[in-house]
Amino acid sequence: MRIIIVCLILALAAYGCKKNEVVPNVDHSSKYQPLAVGHIWIYQVDSIYFHGNGSQKPDTFHFLQRNKIASSFINEQGQLSYKVTRSVKMDSFTDWVFQRNYSLTKTDINLLQTFEDETTIEFTLPFVLLREWDCNQFNNRNSIDCYFEEVHTPMDIGSQNFDSTSTVFFEQEQNAVNSFFKRKTFAANVGLVLQYIEEINQIDSDPKGTKYTLTLLSFEK
Repeated sequence: MRIIIVCLILALAAYGCKKNEVVPNVDHSSKYQPLAVGHIWIYQVDSIYFHGNGSQKPDTFHFLQRNKIASSFINEQGQLSYKVTRSVKMDSFTDWVFQRNYSLTKTDINLLQTFEDETTIEFTLPFVLLREWDCNQFNNRNSIDCYFEEVHTPMDIGSQNFDSTSTVFFEQEQNAVNSFFKRKTFAANVGLVLQYIEEINQIDSDPKGTKYTLTLLSFEK
């Protein structure tokens, strides 16, 4: 009888351990850029151009941008890639005008963007806070330090609510004279939802250059 009781206690203990076993967190970084033919992202683009002359008012521009995955193909490295067609228009009453094509390739460790045979690393997997890499590793441009500024955080953009977003910071040059950087925010199961680019030179305390904001309006599968 005593042996039976001991066996029961051991069995219950084993069951309890299994029941309360901690399941490792599953990283969903690969879902931050869905890729399939037919996907469409529409953005609001707002930019402001400073002339470097305090007596001249900055120029502002507002337009819509559409990124559509038109087709898929196997690239020279044998990887599955997607051709993205970018079009723009001034407002909802005008027609889309073709701007350019580029491609996106998602490997086991990177999201790659290629435009005119120049490839950049948009982000690297898995997402780890402050993890750094060289965005220009696969091209001949100067190195650019990129890192995850935020990972897996909720964000509201206008009326849109995203449960999990991650932000990549592309730092080119930041000092008292020049401010050149880019920040991109990706949402899980959606892709790029927010982008901010600043390319400013300070000339005699008057800025010259552009500030550019791209905000997601809709995503269609």
